[in-house]
Amino acid sequence: AVAPNQATIGGQVDSLSPEVTVQPLEPIPIMMIHGMNDKKVNFYGGKNKDLPRIDISFKRSVEFWVNNNQGSINNADTTIVNGGLGRVWIVSIKDCIDNKEVRGVAIENKGHGWPGLEESGYDGTNASVDFLKRFSKEFNNSIYTDHKMVLPLSIGAIKRKQRTYL
Repeated sequence: AVAPNQATIGGQVDSLSPEVTVQPLEPIPIMMIHGMNDKKVNFYGGKNKDLPRIDISFKRSVEFWVNNNQGSINNADTTIVNGGLGRVWIVSIKDCIDNKEVRGVAIENKGHGWPGLEESGYDGTNASVDFLKRFSKEFNNSIYTDHKMVLPLSIGAIKRKQRTYL
């Protein structure tokens, strides 16, 4: 499983340079969390205002991982949570090969910082731990991923379910 800060698929240095993207060797469960007002990594893609590069959009990143994991964006299950900053969209695609889920979380009115429950209505830490826990092995109250990363156990909650897609 891959945590939210590792889910970007790449970008370009400028419009004349080739696009650089990741080349996964196999399907992997992945979760992405992105603030829609992020000025460091442009949510909508395009030229970055603060850095000399061209970002790939959040939507395209989700689509990339769904294709990599051989799922269908048409089978997305979307939960909408009303939080402190605005709405939070949690899009889960679970029909991927070998149950390698793709989850994208978009937070309205959120910039580049880590989302906390009180501030944004979405607890990024607990949600990430819960996601990793589902795709990891439990040992002595810790989580061990395939890469031997250790995280404390935690349980998060998602509030309301609706069916739609990004």
